Amino acid sequence: MKRRLLAILLSLTLMLSLVPTAWAEEAESGDQPILQSDEAQPTERNDASVQAELTAAGGTLASGTYRLPKDIKLTNDITIQANTKVTIDLNGHTLNGTGKSSVIVVNGELTVKDSSGNNSGKITGGVGYASDGGNGGGAISIESGGKCTLEGGTLTDNHCNGYNYNAGGVYAKGSAKFYMTGGVITQNTANRQGGGAIWRRCVLQWHDDHDRRNDQKQYRSV
Repeated sequence: MKRRLLAILLSLTLMLSLVPTAWAEEAESGDQPILQSDEAQPTERNDASVQAELTAAGGTLASGTYRLPKDIKLTNDITIQANTKVTIDLNGHTLNGTGKSSVIVVNGELTVKDSSGNNSGKITGGVGYASDGGNGGGAISIESGGKCTLEGGTLTDNHCNGYNYNAGGVYAKGSAKFYMTGGVITQNTANRQGGGAIWRRCVLQWHDDHDRRNDQKQYRSV
């Protein structure tokens, strides 16, 4: 019995003597765990303000914020689909349409702003065409159910052809909503009803201190 207890004690002593050696080997190999506080832990970034650069390809935009890195001449006019929320920051640059349709057609939700702070960013070169099935705004056409907010930038030198439901600047159809909280709509033209600025078959709000001067060929704009 004494021999068995002695053997057990010797075994325990040998095991305990090996622990410091094993810890030292781990430290030398660099495999020991590194402790960090919660504040130092890296976290995944999920920042909705992250911006993508808008390119000349235009076309249908996914939800997000797009920034103009320079003046852009579109090869495809822009479409905002239903259930899509898009912000375009003109960033002091010019967004030039193809001249074949509205520069931007809105079925979802669009916000236009200009981080230059002086409305030097422009949307220009759009040519809308009139009819219930067409895009009646030169710069921006908001389809029924769509929403657009103009926070900054200038809509200028756009035109709409035809004689029904058209505007050189912004056309809003049916239940569409247009809010003008900043920016300028100026020097746009239209053949008829909407005049140069806005054709309002919609919910329409603006602040009176913002510029809405336009050229009208036949009819006065709102």
